[in-house]
Amino acid sequence: MDSKDSVTTLTLILGLLAILVWTRWQKLSWSDPLVHGLVGLCFIGLPQVTLAYKIYQVGGAGLAGGMLLAGHVAIMTRLGQLWFAIREAGWTATAWARP
Repeated sequence: MDSKDSVTTLTLILGLLAILVWTRWQKLSWSDPLVHGLVGLCFIGLPQVTLAYKIYQVGGAGLAGGMLLAGHVAIMTRLGQLWFAIREAGWTATAWARP
């Protein structure tokens, strides 16, 4: 464990606090898809950025490069599913409207 792990944890906590404040301000529930996306960004995106920085600093030997690649493959798979769903159902304002 090094200082980058502490920075990642602190950034994650600050991101979650910012989401909490924003959801209270917007009067959204934690079950809202937008909130789920933001929480996913904190738990997946922020650690990936610090991991990429660490790989840049010390090189890509070991498990870190494979984990970064696996994360990107998972994200691209989800984006592909979203693309197919939008292609099938269409992209209309009523499909994304909140009740």
